[in-house]
Amino acid sequence: MKQRIFRDRLVITAVIAYLFSWVAMNVFIVGGLDRENLSIEGPGGKPCLGTLWMPNNPKAVIIVGHGVTVNRGGMATIANAFARNGYAAVAMDFWGHGGSRERFDWTANAGQVNAWCDWAGERYPGLPLAYLGHSMGGAAGDAAFRDAPKVAAFVSMGMLPRRIPECRTLIAMGRFEELFTVDQARRAAQDQADILVSPFSDHTLEAADPVLIQGIITWVNSALGIEREGVFPWGRWMLTLLAAIIGGVAALLIAEQAAATLRRFAKPCDPMPAKPPGRFNLFRIAAWVIGCKGESAPPRSGNLLFALFRGVVFSLVFVMLLSWILTTNVYTCSLNHPERCITWLVLGFIMVCLFFLTSRALERIPLQSVCQRFAVGALTRATPLLLACLALMLMGPGIAFAGMMLGIVALVFVLISAVYALAVRGAGDYRSGAVACGIILAWITAFWFPLIWG
Repeated sequence: MKQRIFRDRLVITAVIAYLFSWVAMNVFIVGGLDRENLSIEGPGGKPCLGTLWMPNNPKAVIIVGHGVTVNRGGMATIANAFARNGYAAVAMDFWGHGGSRERFDWTANAGQVNAWCDWAGERYPGLPLAYLGHSMGGAAGDAAFRDAPKVAAFVSMGMLPRRIPECRTLIAMGRFEELFTVDQARRAAQDQADILVSPFSDHTLEAADPVLIQGIITWVNSALGIEREGVFPWGRWMLTLLAAIIGGVAALLIAEQAAATLRRFAKPCDPMPAKPPGRFNLFRIAAWVIGCKGESAPPRSGNLLFALFRGVVFSLVFVMLLSWILTTNVYTCSLNHPERCITWLVLGFIMVCLFFLTSRALERIPLQSVCQRFAVGALTRATPLLLACLALMLMGPGIAFAGMMLGIVALVFVLISAVYALAVRGAGDYRSGAVACGIILAWITAFWFPLIWG
């Protein structure tokens, strides 16, 4: 009885926390601005998608381009901040990213930037125009403005221009930028561009670095002849971070309870036969570190098909809830994208099969709690990646970028380990956990990497 009361209170708390996160992301953070989803004609007549953040009576316009594997949602912090400083700010999706259904084409990025600049000139005639591009977006601006820039100010964030265009140019970066050093930025600028360095970010975090963004706003104001300091919306930035964390945790707990509800209709199964203890198992290293002892007892409940169904329910509930709070201000990952959903479906089948193999190995470890199940999985999967990340980061700019990517993958596997632990606890079956991990990792992959077919 006490356990049921605790579970009911947990569900209520998780639902309230999730609703807070959703309202914060979609109401409070956007509050005071108008937002409009746009589709304009790009190179070859193909559509270009973006979101316009609008204050009342804008004094200038800025186009914001993202880096590879990111999208307009990842640039929402910048667009929001500029809009609150009097700019009409467009966060765009390059082809193959975010909501775009066109295939990724690096060579067409410059044409897409110019298309947005032409649109800005028609929509806001007479207003000064600037462009900010992060990483790949910076390279797109470099290529677009090399001969005849259509903007009065160009910010290349996390990317060194090959040639400084004939407009006011700023190279903005974090102190821990993995692609190049501050000295390399100074040499590339050659007194033709300004340099802004934040002491708090690396390549990944630059687009969400308040200090860097505020400095960029001040610089763009000066470049466009707007006489005022940039102001960063610190309260909304902190609310975004808080809502993303709370909403993500709440989504996991709600998904667990969805699987637990279905578990009531499943009958416990006999324990899975244990394998000989001498058999090699990489998970045993982490199990020894955290002191797992006893005999393994892999949880199973109900037949295989019902276990698979509970894993599917867990993953779909989690994905839908998470996408609803991330899309606007963190990362565009709406499920209304046919090509990405098909990719997700195909990858999901492959990854579920792989996780079935690794989950059987993990369950041969004597795991007594959800914390042990999470810790063993996370340590085993993430530790080698983090060590490789550190080694590559120490090798200097360029190769350090690969280390940064490995670090991101390691964090993804930490999340996947949490998914597995909670799905197993909720569904009462390690097979459900394997299904949930495969589907969610496939979703992350399908919505993270650029679309290369369509």
